[in-house]
Amino acid sequence: MDNIVFIYRDPLFGIAILIAIIATIALLDYSHNKYKAQKKSKSLRDLAKSYEHTTLNQDIVNFVQISPKALPSLMLIAKAHSQSGDSQTAINIYLSLLETIKDSKEKINILEALGNTYLDAGFLQRAKDIFTQILKTYPRNSNAMSSLMQTYENMGEYQKALEALNCLDEITPQNNQNFINNKNYFYLMILLNTHTIPIVTKIKNAIAIGNNNPIFRKHILRFLKTYDLNAFWNYLLTMYNPKNIIDILWEIPQQNLPKNIHEYPNIFEIFVAKGFFEEEVKFEFFELEILYLARHYSKKQINLNFEYRCHNCKSIFPFDSLRCPNCSDLGEMDLILKPLEQK
Repeated sequence: MDNIVFIYRDPLFGIAILIAIIATIALLDYSHNKYKAQKKSKSLRDLAKSYEHTTLNQDIVNFVQISPKALPSLMLIAKAHSQSGDSQTAINIYLSLLETIKDSKEKINILEALGNTYLDAGFLQRAKDIFTQILKTYPRNSNAMSSLMQTYENMGEYQKALEALNCLDEITPQNNQNFINNKNYFYLMILLNTHTIPIVTKIKNAIAIGNNNPIFRKHILRFLKTYDLNAFWNYLLTMYNPKNIIDILWEIPQQNLPKNIHEYPNIFEIFVAKGFFEEEVKFEFFELEILYLARHYSKKQINLNFEYRCHNCKSIFPFDSLRCPNCSDLGEMDLILKPLEQK
């Protein structure tokens, strides 16, 4: 008994117990981390297997098994196919790589690329599933969160897109103005697409958002043109330069013009060029003057077409969009007027 008490009081015994506790904690922590890693790996494998019904390229599978260092080159090839519009080939390459690659980090990179390819090709539900699963496994993946936000936006789920934007800002603090613009954009889209909000409330709040955020004015004008012509004209006539909204005004029939349209020369000239009025005016826009002269002095039929140029990347598109399809920049596109002969 005395020997037991002696051992218990021995300082070495206390140290041994402390070491044993530390070792036990370290072992448990290691086991827990290993379990989490295995769970993440299994989650990624299950996600990859969910797309196995798509035809795999066995040549790529065999090639990567023989030469694992070829992965970066194959990723570039897949990206090139995706950018050229051949989404199916890019998807097949990514799925073949997922079947072959075992490293979790490399799988994440492939899954992100696959998700973005689905997003660009319009397979929004598949893109959403991939980005959601990546974030369940790696919640602080800013690339996946940004792509998920864009996916929600394309699906019209603006409330979820707003939540994703806030999460993205927590992961990686955003540029202040860019964050505010995106936040106001989602607020505007939620407002305009919520059917339970009365039209009167939508118009009032939309105009308030537009007054504080000029980049949304054109989008708001399109909404007002559809639901309240009086509000449309009241809002439009406060704008100093109508060049960027000529495409909207070009669609308006003559009977919907306000009686005092003559009092606004820079807007009135648009409808003179279109042939609604026969008065002579001093044109501010060269393209409109071409239409006017052609209508009076030429037998050729000239029509006005429109193209839209991103203010950021300068890419040109045949359609208007608040967010550039190429660089995802948010803002009003520059309107390009193109008088073309009608054949």
